[in-house]
Amino acid sequence: MAAAMVAPASPAAAASASDLTAFLAAYRCELVERLRMIHADPAPDARHLIIYLLDAPRAYVQCLFVENDSKILCEAESEFYRQKAGEPRRFRMTPQSLAALARLGFSTDDSKGNYRRIIDLTGAGDFTVVADLLLSALYQGYGARLDSRLEWEAPLAPGKGTFARWAPFS
Repeated sequence: MAAAMVAPASPAAAASASDLTAFLAAYRCELVERLRMIHADPAPDARHLIIYLLDAPRAYVQCLFVENDSKILCEAESEFYRQKAGEPRRFRMTPQSLAALARLGFSTDDSKGNYRRIIDLTGAGDFTVVADLLLSALYQGYGARLDSRLEWEAPLAPGKGTFARWAPFS
């Protein structure tokens, strides 16, 4: 009975779940390693990582280590910071994309910034949950796929790159 409860409801849902699993598997290890590098560096500044989806002009996710590395602030772009004061929003996420971010635990209030979620890292040495959250937000919220072009920026992890899949460390 438990298996029936977690089984996808349709062949399309099964394909989607399988595609998400493949997407996570393709990028997770490199992302976890970069998060470890940032966490291990004692530098007080630049303790963040941003992943841009180059195939969509308004799509990025980011994380920032906060509170002496006891928490990590994860954000998904809302376009809040691209709008000029007093002007109406030029872009709004679809209700389906916003619902996907909500299911991932992100706030859906974009009135004062990006969509946010804070993860408690106390006692956690594994960044898989953070990596999966960021990658799932790109996949479910912004339409990233295995053939998508991603660019990452992390000043405390080696290099900066554009890639179809994570490139080896530069």
